[in-house]
Amino acid sequence: MKNILLLIITGALVTTSLNAQDTEKLAAGAKKAIKEADIDLAQREAEIDSAAGFEAFRKNADEQVLENSRKLTALKTKKYGNNKEAIELMFKKIIELEKRNDELGSRVNGYASTNGVTWLSFKRKFANDMNQLID
Repeated sequence: MKNILLLIITGALVTTSLNAQDTEKLAAGAKKAIKEADIDLAQREAEIDSAAGFEAFRKNADEQVLENSRKLTALKTKKYGNNKEAIELMFKKIIELEKRNDELGSRVNGYASTNGVTWLSFKRKFANDMNQLID
């Protein structure tokens, strides 16, 4: 009888132990799934932020390109005196600036990626090129 009772108790302990191990495995699996979901959510939020950030950047860049065009048009209509060589040089520079300004507008409107390093690299280079144009 003691053997049967001991066998029953041992069986119950083994079953309890196995159930605890299964519960621990389930808990570990659930924690892993939650962590992966959090990472996925963070990536999606970053993509949304990048897209929203890019739209704001694009709008600002479009406004700057338009403002540059206005300034260049004003320079074309300005009187520069009678020095023909200086006037020709000025108009060549204006044409060069218009071309660079148009290229910047095309670049920002043609840019398709808004993720990660590529976006940051594009943004830095574009801002640098815009600053060089303005200077």
